[in-house]
Amino acid sequence: MLEIAEYVGNRIRYLRKQQKMTSEMLAAKIGKSRSMISKYESGRAAVDLITLEKIAKALGVSLSMLVEYPEEEKKQKQFSDRLFGSQQELFLYYYDGRREEVMKSYLVMDQEEKEREAKIRYYLGVSEYEHYEESDFIYKGVMKGYDFVTYFSLSNRMNPVDQLSICVLNPLHQNQITWGILFALLSNPIAPYAVKVLAARQMLSDTELTKQRLSFTKEEMKRIRKYNMIYVDHEE
Repeated sequence: MLEIAEYVGNRIRYLRKQQKMTSEMLAAKIGKSRSMISKYESGRAAVDLITLEKIAKALGVSLSMLVEYPEEEKKQKQFSDRLFGSQQELFLYYYDGRREEVMKSYLVMDQEEKEREAKIRYYLGVSEYEHYEESDFIYKGVMKGYDFVTYFSLSNRMNPVDQLSICVLNPLHQNQITWGILFALLSNPIAPYAVKVLAARQMLSDTELTKQRLSFTKEEMKRIRKYNMIYVDHEE
């Protein structure tokens, strides 16, 4: 198990990079040298409380996100209490350019959970949410939640070859919506594909589900062309 100083340092480094902040930028914000930031992040130097508060403020996070040490019993805590509260369902949407329509889907989390996992059922291609069981495809799988992302791994109940994965950004308990990537297999032609997906705590109206909103933004398209890599922004 990591020593506390090393653990806190790892958290500082991780959160700093999440904010796309260099060590020099963080050093300037808290009035320390870059070499001192390096010592903090490597665990070679313990961070005093006053400096830790400055770092938390600079990173825009709570102090507890830096110092809460993961004791074994905390690892056993049900993750939905942290990430989704009492939420037992999610509504997911993406724009299908082939059909030129918004694909609606419905995800149900089973009540029984183990550690940071939950069994899920995923209904893709829903016409009416009142009759979601009549969706085009039905998948079953597991959901795994972490501090910043949640993963959904699913398999078509009628065709095990048809696998589907979704990764969305957290924390959804602080927002009504979040963005992610859905990765699956096309049937015609048979080929892997990925789409930008919107996950919401509540059902969204058709007026909220425009092609423009669900499509990749200009900035995201620039990144795809420049880096040959697909990833979505935290915010619209």
